[in-house]
Amino acid sequence: LVLICFALLFCGVVQLAYWKSTYKQVVEEAAKDVYDFLYADYMRNASHPSKQDLINIHSTFSCCGKNSKFSYYTVVENETCLPHHEPQKDCLQSIENHIADNMAIIGVLTILLGVVTVYGMILTAFFCFAACLIQIWNKKGKYTLAKKC
Repeated sequence: LVLICFALLFCGVVQLAYWKSTYKQVVEEAAKDVYDFLYADYMRNASHPSKQDLINIHSTFSCCGKNSKFSYYTVVENETCLPHHEPQKDCLQSIENHIADNMAIIGVLTILLGVVTVYGMILTAFFCFAACLIQIWNKKGKYTLAKKC
């Protein structure tokens, strides 16, 4: 039973490693798209939910606005950036760096979990086979012959 649990855990680790390597770019692009949507929404109508969301993003990633050739320092940065943040620190780059750092941590944890899982599978298999052999060895010399009538 324990060996089956380790095997299922190993399958999960393999799926996690595959997901990390395959969907890292998708996660980065989705987070950047959310920021771009909130930024554009606030520029269009200065809605309060978008403002609060932008303030939360700026405080979480310690950034302020977008630094690209298509954007310029606007009222969005004036109203949503906290005073102690650098006005030229690009939020899109900060989001990308933050996700890359978290994916690196996930990669290290995945490798460690995989190593522990494989070690557990080997150790469990050893104990399982050792227990089977002990049961066979315990029967050695305990046989008796029935008397003939």
